[in-house]
Formats: sequence, structure tokens, C-alpha cells
Amino acid sequence: MRADWKYILSLLLPFALLTVVILLYKPGITGPFLLDDPIHFQKLAGNDGEIDTAAEVLDLISSGSSATGRPLSFLALLIDDNAWPAPALEFKFTNVLIHTLNALLVFWLVYRILLIVKKDSKKESVFLGFVIALIWAISPIQVSAVFMTIQRMTLLSGTMSVLALILLTYAWSEDNRLKATAFIFLSGIVTLIGLLFKETAVSVVFYAACMGFLVKQSKNESPHLYKTAILFSAVLVLMLVSYYGINASRMHELYAKRDFTMIERLMTQGRVILDYLVQIFIPRMSATGAFHDDYEVSRELFQPISTFLSWCFLLGTLAFSTLFRRKIPLAFFGIGWFLFGHILESTFLPLELYFEHRNYLPLLGLWIAIVVGTYTFLAKKITVLIFIPYILILAFVTHSSASTWGQSGVLFHVWLQDKPESLRARLEVVRHELEQGRFIQAKKVFRDGQANTTNDAGYYLYGFIVDRCNHFNGSFIEYDLEELLHVIERAKFEHASLEGLNWLTERAGTDRCDLDLNDLETIISAYLESSSFHQVTGARISIENNMARLAKIQGDLGKSIYYLESNYDLSNDVGYLLNAAYLLGSAGLFEDAEEFLQRSENHINSSINPLEKKKNSIELNDVKEVIEAFKVQRSERKGVN
Repeated sequence: MRADWKYILSLLLPFALLTVVILLYKPGITGPFLLDDPIHFQKLAGNDGEIDTAAEVLDLISSGSSATGRPLSFLALLIDDNAWPAPALEFKFTNVLIHTLNALLVFWLVYRILLIVKKDSKKESVFLGFVIALIWAISPIQVSAVFMTIQRMTLLSGTMSVLALILLTYAWSEDNRLKATAFIFLSGIVTLIGLLFKETAVSVVFYAACMGFLVKQSKNESPHLYKTAILFSAVLVLMLVSYYGINASRMHELYAKRDFTMIERLMTQGRVILDYLVQIFIPRMSATGAFHDDYEVSRELFQPISTFLSWCFLLGTLAFSTLFRRKIPLAFFGIGWFLFGHILESTFLPLELYFEHRNYLPLLGLWIAIVVGTYTFLAKKITVLIFIPYILILAFVTHSSASTWGQSGVLFHVWLQDKPESLRARLEVVRHELEQGRFIQAKKVFRDGQANTTNDAGYYLYGFIVDRCNHFNGSFIEYDLEELLHVIERAKFEHASLEGLNWLTERAGTDRCDLDLNDLETIISAYLESSSFHQVTGARISIENNMARLAKIQGDLGKSIYYLESNYDLSNDVGYLLNAAYLLGSAGLFEDAEEFLQRSENHINSSINPLEKKKNSIELNDVKEVIEAFKVQRSERKGVN
């Protein structure tokens, strides 16, 4: 009877895990969209406020700019809504459910690993799997991956990665070579699917090598394709280095957007990784935020000195675990899993310095090593006594953090208090205060940040927008158009300016913004003439596109076509040619429109990307139909006259 109760309890553990994770994260689903969320989610607007055609679906899933384009991540947005604007609640709750699913998969993965490695009873493997999955799922550092809504791509890439690793464990425990090969093949397919969610799924190769090492140490024989996993890991590292070499000019252009060089980023990542470790093991609620634009860059190896000390610690730890890998295999496994899990996002790629969601799967290896190691060297009761209080602390911090993420008014103020140098946090507070009608408080918060933003055009442009486009009584800022132009001239590159220009251009010529069109043209021209913005191709495309849209509003067809052609030359995006054809057709210049249609068709026929080719072909046919309709209208008017 006792054995039956233990068996029933083991069956209930997954449901307990599911319940705990949902209850802890549920308070955060009422929070707002953050950072890149609106940029990507507004793609759900399609052409008329919603996605309701095949062409718009294709446009959505091909809108990514990363190596794989992440088409499945954008397709997954349609789970919750196909229109924009949309409420954040449903998207965030779906993220919580995906994270809960991943917790169950982690439970399954750890159970399978321990079943192979420890050769103990299933009961012990279930117990350890539950503890590790619970700690992994409720670690406060996971909060940002769940509630920064667009990081659904991280969650789903994690789903595929864990599933691929589970399939590998079945291959390694299978004596039949044919069945083992089938499991390995399926694991590869699932990994490829994961890459279409996010490129971090490639880290499955590193995780598989770490798992294979652990299996080898326990069974004294290499599991299927273990040596291949090691070889692939080495090849992947070489491919990443080669990728940088081949795309050096592109990387240089991307780094021009940042306030740091590649070498400075690499040096800084030593401190970043150490900060991640501190947040993993000694979490602070205030540290689980979305804004890290104030993170100090390591300009030299000894500036700050923590750069040198961090790298000494990391390299020393890696060297120690490698040297004693046979005596302490769990240490080598955990450290290797964590560090190699960061090799994509925490090395040479020109990404921002610090984001906690990059630890989503890397931290799993650490907890496997620590929990299993504690259980192995200490009694089970001592392990329980150690981890129950710790789990309760994690649960408290995560629930408190989730509750903060779920309250916009509290959220932004907490982050600004914790990070007073963060311009993003400050602007979010200003936006929130304006939305609540607290103009005086918003003005005070904005001006408090002006002293540190003399070369940040986006910050000044935001104040200018509030002054001209929100119809408040009294001045919000203390500078005029000339001062704004002066700031733009000497400013460094940042994305906030591009968002501000898009916002202004969308509202140009309407009663929603009291800004003269000639003044807006002057502002856009200033950005085009700014060397720091002009040298970034993506920024130049965005700015020139705004100029084309403004010229259309002003009725200057020639200027609009000029900038659309320039955008096509810069981006090789046929959409700009189709837009030009549409404008010319709407103006009755059908011969010129046909010329652009022909250029578009030649471009599409030469495309080697089938998805892009299909999407552009649909758009081409749509534009042709519209232009034909313009011709019919023109003929009917002539007939009437």
C-alpha cells in the first residue's frame, strides 16, 4: 500500500508543478507591453488593422531580420490575436502557459537524464526531476523571459530545445541501433524547428555534448553520436567565428548603433555573466527588470577593475572544472552547460549588453549539477531541509516580482528608482504620468533626466513631441526647434529617435499633432544629415521612408518616388518599388507605374527565397489589380466628360 501511495504521489507531481508555476506568475499577466513588444506586435495590424489574408500572414512571418527570420515566432503571435492594437493580457497569459509546459518538459528531461546516469530507482529520479524543474521554473531571473511578451520566441525555442534533448535521451537508452537513429533524426528535426523560433536553439549541440559527457562518465561508454556532438560543437564555434569574419562589414555597421565596440562588449560580458550568476543564486526583486540601458561598459580590461576579476573567476572556474572533470563530472557538466549556453548571445554579436532572458535554458545545467550533487553527497533528508527554504524564498521573490510586473504604475517607478540612469525607465515613467493626466509630475521626471542626455536626440525629440502633439497647457520642455536640431547634429545613434520620427510622420497633417509639415521636414532632414544616423543603413532606410511618406502628404510625388527608390537600393526590399508603382498609378502615371511593376517582377523572379517570392508575388498581383482599377476609373471619368 505504501508503494502505491508513493506511485500516486509521483503521478501528482507534474500537476503540482503546473499549479505552482501558474499561481506564481499569474499576477504579472495584467502588465503592459514593453520595449520591443509594440515594434513587433504592431505587425498584427496588417494593412487594415488586422491580419485576415494569406498575403498578410506571409508578410508577418517573413518580417524578421535575424539570421533565420524566426517565422514561427511571429506566426505564434496569432495564437492570441490577429489585430493591433490588442490587449497584452492574453499574450502574457499564453507565455505563462508556455513556460509551464516547458517546466513539465524540463521535469521529463531531468528524469530521463538521471534514469540513465544514476541508475537508481525511478522514485529518486522523479523526486530530483521535480525539485530541479521547480527551481528552474520559479527562479526570479525567468520572470523577464515570460513577461517581456515578444520573448515568446525564447520560450518556444526552449520548448523545441528541451524536446530535442529528451529525444536524445531515448536514443541513448535504446539498444536497437535503428530505433536509436530514428530518435536522433527526430531530435535533429525538432532542433531545426526550434531555429525557426529563435537561433538560440542551436545551443542544443552544446547541451547534447554536456549530457553525453555525463552519460559517458556514468556508463564508461560513449552514447550514440556523443563524439559527433563534440565535433559539431567545435565546428559550430568555428562557424560563429567565420560568420563574423564573412559579415565583418555588416557587423561593423551594427556596432555603429551601439555605444561600445565588439572588444568592449566581450570584456563587459565577463561582468554580465557574473551578474547573471548572482541573480540566479541570490535573486533581488528590483533586479528582475526590463531596462538595462544603464549597464556600465568595460572600456578596458581594468576599467572597471571588476572586468579583470570577473574574467579571472570565470576562466579559473572553467579551467578547474575541466582539470577535474573526471573526478567531479557534475561540476564540468553544469559549468559547461551554462557557459556554452551563452556562447551565442553573450559573445561577439552586436546585441545589447544585458538581458536576463538569455539565461532561460543555460541556468538549467547549473541546477542539475547543484541539486544532484547535493543529493549524491548528502542524505536525502538534508537535501530536503536545504532546498525547501530556498524554494520558498524563490517563490516569494518571483511572486512579488510578477505582481510588480503586473502593475504599470508601480512597475515603472520601481525600475526608475532602482536604475535612475536608465533613460528607458525614465521615459516609461513620463509616458505613464502623461497617460494618467499628471502633467506636472511627468514634466519634473523628464527634466530630471535632461542633464545626462545632452547627446541623446531621442530623449529631446520625445519632449518635443509631448509639447507639440499632446495639447497640454504650458511648455513641457525648455528648448525650441533650433535647439532640437542642434542636439540631433551632435547626437549619437539610438533607436528612440526612429520611433519618434515614425510617430510624428504617421500623425503629420492631422489634428492629432500641432506640428507644421515644413518643421517636420526640417527635423527629418537633420537626421539624414547626421553622420551617426546616416552611417547606420537600417536607420537611414527608416528616416528616408519617413521622408517619402511626408512628401506624399505634401503632394510632392517626385520626392516621394526618389526616396522610395533610394530605400530599395539600400534594402533590396521590393516593397518600396511596389509602393512607388502604387503612388504613380494613383496619380494616373500608368506608364511610369508599369515600369516599376516590371522592375518588381524582375526582382521577384530572381529571388531564391521561396517564402519571400510567394509573399512578394501576392503583393505584386494586388498592386496590379489596384492599378487596373485606377485605369478603369480614369476611363470612366473621361467617358462621363
